[in-house]
Amino acid sequence: MENRVRFVIGVATLLAAGCTVKVNGQVHKFGLTGEEEKKPAEAGSGTTAATDGNSADALANELAGGTTPAGQTVTLKSDFAPNPTLVGTFSTKAEVSISGQPHGASNCSGYVGESASAVIKFTSAMKRTRISAPGARLILAEFGDKKYVCRDVYGGETPSVMLDPEWPTGDVAIYVGGQKDQTYNYEIRVEDEQRPLDIAWKSNKAVELNEVPKDPVVITQTTPTTAGTKSGHCGNSFYRDTPDVVFSLKRPLGDMSIEVRSAKPVDIELIGPLNEDGRNLPRKCGSDDRITFSRMEAGIYGLRIGTEKSGEEALYHVIVRGKETTRNPIMVPSKFSDKIGLEQSVITWHYPQLLQQDMETSDANREAIFMSAPKELFVFPKFNMDKSVAEVIGGSNNAKGAPAPEYPKENEPLLMINRNGWVMGIDGAIYRVNMKDLQADPSGAVAIPAAPRNTALSFDQAVKARGPEDAKAYAAWEKANKDADGCYDRARGNVEGTPESICGSFDKAAEKKKEALEKELTKNRVARRAASLNKVKPKVEALFKN
Repeated sequence: MENRVRFVIGVATLLAAGCTVKVNGQVHKFGLTGEEEKKPAEAGSGTTAATDGNSADALANELAGGTTPAGQTVTLKSDFAPNPTLVGTFSTKAEVSISGQPHGASNCSGYVGESASAVIKFTSAMKRTRISAPGARLILAEFGDKKYVCRDVYGGETPSVMLDPEWPTGDVAIYVGGQKDQTYNYEIRVEDEQRPLDIAWKSNKAVELNEVPKDPVVITQTTPTTAGTKSGHCGNSFYRDTPDVVFSLKRPLGDMSIEVRSAKPVDIELIGPLNEDGRNLPRKCGSDDRITFSRMEAGIYGLRIGTEKSGEEALYHVIVRGKETTRNPIMVPSKFSDKIGLEQSVITWHYPQLLQQDMETSDANREAIFMSAPKELFVFPKFNMDKSVAEVIGGSNNAKGAPAPEYPKENEPLLMINRNGWVMGIDGAIYRVNMKDLQADPSGAVAIPAAPRNTALSFDQAVKARGPEDAKAYAAWEKANKDADGCYDRARGNVEGTPESICGSFDKAAEKKKEALEKELTKNRVARRAASLNKVKPKVEALFKN
């Protein structure tokens, strides 16, 4: 809650303390009120002498870091532009308690910097004007004759103050901070809530959507290191003010979806379409990083990517599609993440259109992904595994006549296909393992299986994973089933016998075709996986040759 109070900072040492900054080559010191403290210059010197231990090198480093020198005065007229106006980007260590002083600010507690971050000079009284500090936890404004208004927040909200009924003409010194001894990187913004907002990003280069895309729109980018704040709307992530992607729709579009994939945890928020004053814009949050529309209205939209930490870099992929849009599961992204932790190696987080079932049901997809995956995406068992630590997934290796299951070997290159410890070998074998038993890099020479393992599948699984060479046997089985179904349809109206007795020969024919198909599926699957293994093996060995 905003709180307007009067108090006097009564400790002389605080008034004497300050912050030394270098502006235009001159060193200045500012006290708690934001007023510059003067000290006689040394004989023959044309600049103010420094009064503390801050060096010019330290100040140069601060400026090089992108922060605005503290204590500068910014003059704003009633029609200032843009609205809101960015006063500057600052870095402050919170050291001075605002509640421990005589007549301290009630309903507002915390610590601020020793000196004002900025002094805002209003040339006239300002109604409905808000001053905020995105990235900080506390803002304190000093105005008039030692009058104060402050606000502290928690949970990533943005602290802001607005004086009722108006800010008076004159200087407003802004102190910013939060918890004691914490350093905050933040911005100071001034917004006139009576006027429309100037939405700078509406003129950014936009992805134009004139119709539902026939092929998916895929955008791969990295979030900037700009400081962010928690929106309070979508998840618990930090968002930057400027959207990461801007969309422009020339007309309404139906059955649309916007999906974001990233190896790092992200939340997504879609703002828009923009209205005339830029306030109270519609927002939609991503569910499992996906936003769907039955109807997406015409206009300009901003997509914001939220990260776990403020200013965190995260490589992400945006995929825009409709229900009839094509999908290429093995499309290689324009860029892979440079640094990938073990827990971030799930393959579908890096390939924009790939689904887990694409890897499980298609040897061609599996081969293409293993051929294009960078070495950073592979994971390796720490030891030779067995049934006590690994489970074979998707096979029928316990069936009569099936060979004994085989398990991953130490330093065998695997790809993670979901976050629950499911991994796939080069030969197509799938396992569930404990993540603790995996490592990001091999501890020795990589171990490649000599032949495909665990190739037995249930009939239904085998049919789903069939290849083009199985087409003839599959068509014969389908025809036999269709003939049997037709017989049963005719026999139900026949009073001279049961459907089973009439159609028994058709059932036997369909069963024989199924047995023939099953043998063909097994033979072709083993041959297909063996050929694929021989193709992928040299590529993976070359990746880890050194």
